[in-house]
Amino acid sequence: MDAMTASVGLIIAAPAPSYHSDSSALHPRYLAAFSRSSNASTGSYYFIGTVDGFTPHFAKLDEIKTNPRLWPADAEQPEEVATTCAGIVLNKFREYNLVPSSVVASTEGGIAICLINGNKYADIECLNSGAILGVTSNRRDVPVAWEVEATDHAIALSIARIRDFLQR
Repeated sequence: MDAMTASVGLIIAAPAPSYHSDSSALHPRYLAAFSRSSNASTGSYYFIGTVDGFTPHFAKLDEIKTNPRLWPADAEQPEEVATTCAGIVLNKFREYNLVPSSVVASTEGGIAICLINGNKYADIECLNSGAILGVTSNRRDVPVAWEVEATDHAIALSIARIRDFLQR
């Protein structure tokens, strides 16, 4: 091979979970990390198959869509608008590396992504109506609730607000 010839190897990773399918299987995420033991000029990589802290939450979201045993008594089935929104919010939590404590069907009809740190509780709920609500509570004062616009920026601001609340 001369200096002008190069080869490229491809590794096909498992598909990301679909929020429009009924699959409840875990979908591993594959990360590419730069090899610390190689020479940076070689551009070599190693691939790590990993199940990150979000994989069980995406699987739970998929399961909630079709399993009535996961819905609170007398609650509406989470509709596609709520489950799609919850998938978007869960991905935004991943960007902030803020792993939820649980993903549950909401009593209001929808999906709640919940976080707990000691006596502090927070969630973002994606409702069947299309509304998105954020809540924080220290379990002794009145909970603080706010409406979240359905934009990437507003969701990011709410997640940052929750992260700051949980870390204080």
